[in-house]
Amino acid sequence: MDFGINTTPTADGEGLVLAVDGEFDIAATEEFRRPAQEAITGRRPLIVDVTACSFLDSSGLRAILQVHAALQDGNGPAVPMAVVIGDSPAGRLLSLTEVDKRLSVVATREEADEWLASAWKPNGKLGASSKTSAA
Repeated sequence: MDFGINTTPTADGEGLVLAVDGEFDIAATEEFRRPAQEAITGRRPLIVDVTACSFLDSSGLRAILQVHAALQDGNGPAVPMAVVIGDSPAGRLLSLTEVDKRLSVVATREEADEWLASAWKPNGKLGASSKTSAA
């Protein structure tokens, strides 16, 4: 059960990218939550990149949804979050569970960066395009 996560800034330097590699299951959720907490606490835009995720189970899916909920929790302005799926098996699970209708799901990191640039406004408000979703 291999799992890794690489944390980098977004293209504009304002947000975080969490790139997941390997099997995202119950054993990996805490490793995912630690860097995700930085985005939650700092109210920073977040891109979760699962293009290199070979397996995503319900625990990993729940962790992604919990982070999204925390960024939308009402304790401050909503913070945008996008999920990059590429051709990963994780994309199929997001589609089957219709999570791709609740989250902004895009095919590439570049699309996620563009979406964040159009969705994130300097005053901390989400733009009108924030509910778009692509598979």
